Amino acid sequence: MIQVNLLPWREKRRKKILLIFYRNIGVSVGLALLVLVMLHQHYKSILNKQIHRSEVINIEITAESKIVDQLKGKIKLSKENYNKLSFIIGIKKQSFLSVRVLNEMIKVVPEGVDILNLRYEGKKVFLVGEAASNTMITQLMKNIKASEFFSNPTLSGFSVSSQVAGAERTFQITFALLDRG
Repeated sequence: MIQVNLLPWREKRRKKILLIFYRNIGVSVGLALLVLVMLHQHYKSILNKQIHRSEVINIEITAESKIVDQLKGKIKLSKENYNKLSFIIGIKKQSFLSVRVLNEMIKVVPEGVDILNLRYEGKKVFLVGEAASNTMITQLMKNIKASEFFSNPTLSGFSVSSQVAGAERTFQITFALLDRG
């Protein structure tokens, strides 16, 4: 049997709807591509700006690193100078301390006492001497105690050369230096 299209307007309408559908799909695909291209350009510009910022920051970091290296060199030089000055000041203090100890010893040693050996280590002084009598040794210890520069005298050794009256008495005294001077 032959089919006859009794309603040709339906066929036209179907073609028209199909044409509108394909056109809408084309427009949608076109808009989607346009949006994708725009997004691509936007992100590409953001990436380029970030790359530029990174380059500027790297240049600044390099410049600051040079400044930091220069400062480290200056700090090292400053420490070396400080060590040299500390050494010089230490020598000055040591020589001043030796002169001060000898000056004070002149003041505290009574007549009749002979100093055989005098040495000091840090703040501690070791004295070896001879005296004609025990009274002179006692007087020396009192003078050391009364001194503004010495303190804490201790008799650490004592011997008599013979039992004869007037024999020399050898003694050892240890005392401390004070920081007043």
